Amino acid sequence: MFPFALEGDPMSVISTAVSNGLQTVQSNAMSMIGQVLPYGLGIMGAILAVGIAIKAFKKVTGK
Repeated sequence: MFPFALEGDPMSVISTAVSNGLQTVQSNAMSMIGQVLPYGLGIMGAILAVGIAIKAFKKVTGK
């Protein structure tokens, strides 16, 4: 039926392959989030600080 030899139940082999693939995707995604998160937090912090500074300046100058 299949041109290649499968060890065990074909559905078990497919299930294992999908499971391994999803575990790899999860590992890679978590690694990428860990690398990007510090930059994202820094950028969002800077945007927040600028927004607060603009509001404070407008409040002090009365505009």
